[in-house]
Amino acid sequence: MRKIAKISTVIVVLFFVFHIPVSFADILGESKTFNVDSTYDSEGRTQVVATVKRVSERAYFYIENKWWNSLNSYERSQAEESLRSLATEFDEVIYPELTEFFGDIWDPGIDNDSRITILMTELEENAGGYFNSCHEYTRSRCSRSNEREMIHVNVDFIFDRKLKGFIAHELQHLISWNQKEKIAVLKEDIWLNEMRSEYVSSLLDYDDPYSESMLEMRVKNFLDDHRNPLGEWKGESGDYGVIALLGNYIANQFGENLFSLMSKNNLVGITSINKAFQEAGYTEDFGEVFTNWSLANYYNSLAIGRGGKYGYTNPYLKRIHISPTLNRFYSYSVVNFSEEVKDWSPRWYLFQNKLSSQDESIALKIEFESSNQKTNFRVPYVIHYKDGSYEIGHFINLENQAGAVYIFNFAKDVGSVLVVPANHSKTANFTNSDSSTRFTLKASTVVVNQPVISSISPSEGPLSGNNTVVIKGGNFQRGIEVYFGGVKSPNIVFINETTLNVVIPPHEAGFVNVWLRNPDEKSSVFAQGYEYSRGIITDGSLIRARGDYKVYIVQGGYKRHILDGSIFDFYGHLNWANIIEVTPEERDFYRDSAWFRAAGDAKVYEVNNDKTKHWLNMTAEEFYVSGRRWEGVFVINNQERDFYRTGASVLYR
Repeated sequence: MRKIAKISTVIVVLFFVFHIPVSFADILGESKTFNVDSTYDSEGRTQVVATVKRVSERAYFYIENKWWNSLNSYERSQAEESLRSLATEFDEVIYPELTEFFGDIWDPGIDNDSRITILMTELEENAGGYFNSCHEYTRSRCSRSNEREMIHVNVDFIFDRKLKGFIAHELQHLISWNQKEKIAVLKEDIWLNEMRSEYVSSLLDYDDPYSESMLEMRVKNFLDDHRNPLGEWKGESGDYGVIALLGNYIANQFGENLFSLMSKNNLVGITSINKAFQEAGYTEDFGEVFTNWSLANYYNSLAIGRGGKYGYTNPYLKRIHISPTLNRFYSYSVVNFSEEVKDWSPRWYLFQNKLSSQDESIALKIEFESSNQKTNFRVPYVIHYKDGSYEIGHFINLENQAGAVYIFNFAKDVGSVLVVPANHSKTANFTNSDSSTRFTLKASTVVVNQPVISSISPSEGPLSGNNTVVIKGGNFQRGIEVYFGGVKSPNIVFINETTLNVVIPPHEAGFVNVWLRNPDEKSSVFAQGYEYSRGIITDGSLIRARGDYKVYIVQGGYKRHILDGSIFDFYGHLNWANIIEVTPEERDFYRDSAWFRAAGDAKVYEVNNDKTKHWLNMTAEEFYVSGRRWEGVFVINNQERDFYRTGASVLYR
C-alpha cells in the first residue's frame, strides 16, 4: 500500500466577475484536453487528455487516456466496476450529504451545467487530489481555466477505498469556494479549509474500518510531528496530522454541526470558529479549546477534569498520548529550557518530584518569559498529587509576557507538574513561513517564606465587587492583607496557610495586580491576577478596544461605529458607563458595517465618517453582489436617521 501524505488544494487570486454562461453537456466516450497543475502532476505536465468514462446524475468522471491505455482488458473492466460504485456513492452519499452539511456549490455554475467534473489523472505519489479555483473563472480572467466546476483526484487510487474520501475532501473545497469566496467575498484560511475537508471522512463514516483508513494515517502523521504549527501551511504530512486531530477533537467535544456552522457563516479563520461556538450556544472560544486539546493529547482521559474535555471520545483515538520533555528533581536544583516556537504550536514539559525530603517549605517555582512582549502566550499547568488527584485549569499569570508560579508542598504532596506553553498571537493571515518566538522556561526547587498566590478562583468578576473568591497559595498568616489594584479587600477569611476566602473590593474595568502582605511585613505580588469585567458581549453591547477611542455597537458578527456622542441621547438604553473594554483582537472579531435602516423604513443607507447618509439605490441581488450583507444592516430610530446629512445615492455599477 502506498503511503499518502497529503491532499492538496490550490487557491488562486479571486476575480469576482459575472458572465453569461454557455450551457453544454459532456457525453460518454467524449475526450477533452484539460489544463492541470504541474505542481501535482506525476510528470510535471500542464495539460492532459482525458475521456468521459462515466456520467452520473451529479458528475462526469474523466480518466486520462495515457493511464487508461496502459491497462489490460481485465484491469479496465475492474476500473469500470470501481467507477460504477464510485458514481453511485457520489450521487447518493457524498454530494447530497456534503452540500446539505456545508452548503451548496455554485449551481449551475460557470459552465451552466449542474454536474461537476471529476478529473482522474496520475498525480505525484503523495497527493490524493486538489482543487483549483481558477477553473471557476472565464479564461479572460484566468488564462488556464477549464471553465467548469471540477476537482482533480489521483487515478492511481481507483482501486483503493480512500478514493471516495479524496473526492469528498475536494468537494468540500469546491463548496467552501462558493460559500466563502464567491458569496461572502472572503478568503478562508488554508488550515481551516483543510480541516473541514479532513473531517469529511469521519462525517461520512469512511474511517470504519479504522485499519488503513485516512484517520489512521493522520494519527500517524500527528504522532510523528505533533509540534507542527496549526496555522502555518506547507501542505506537508505534519500539517494534515495536526488539523485532522484538532478537527476530530472539536467534533467529539462540541458536535460535528460546528463545521456546518463555520462553513455557512460570513466569517473566516478563528473568528469563524468562535462565531460557530456562539451560534451553537457554547461559551468557549478557540484559544480555550486549543489549550484543552493540547492537554488532551497528553492525558487523553475523559475522567480527568469536568465534562471529559481532556480526551477524545472517538474510540479510534484512545491511544494518542504525547511524550513530554521530562525532568526529574532528585535534589535541590534548577533546570532551564529555551525554544523557538511558532504560533499555535504547544510544547509539553513534565517536572517530576523524586526528592527524598518531605519538607513542607520546599516549593517548585516555575518561571516563564517570552522574548517578545507583544506575543500572547498562554501557559497552563496541571498539578498531579501523590494521592492520584489532579489540580487542573491553572495558568501562569503573565505581565509583559513574563511570570512565575509556586507549587507549594512540592516535596511533600506533589508527584509531578505538567506545563504546556503555546503562543496564541496570530489569528489571521497565516503563511507557509510564519515567524517564530523564543521563550524560556525555568523550574527550580526553592524554600518560600513570603506569602505567594498560586491561583484565584474565579479570576474575574463585576466592577462593583462584593463577590467572594478563593485564593490558593502558601505561607498565609492570620491577619494577612489582600489588595486588588491597590484597593484593600474589606473581608478576608483565613482558612489555613494555603487557602483564603476573600471579598473583592470595587474597581474600574481591567486586569489588576493582587498584592499580599503578612503581619510579619513579608509580601508578594500576583501580576494581573484578577480581571474586573463589565460582562458578556451580546447583541446591542457597546465595545471599545483598549487604547482606542472608537465606540462600536455590535450585532451578530458586525460592529457599527458610533460617529457622534450625541447619538447616545437618541436612545434611553445606551450609556457611556456600559461600554465594554475589549482587546483589539476581540474588536476585530466583528466585521465593520456602515449600513442601517430606520425601523419601519425599507430604505437601507450607508453612512460615511463625515456623517452623511447615502441611500443604497440597488436591488437586493445587487446589494449582495456588491459585498454588502443583510445581516450587517443595523435598525436605528428615526431620530438618528434624520441626524445624518443626506448625500448622493449609491448605485450599483
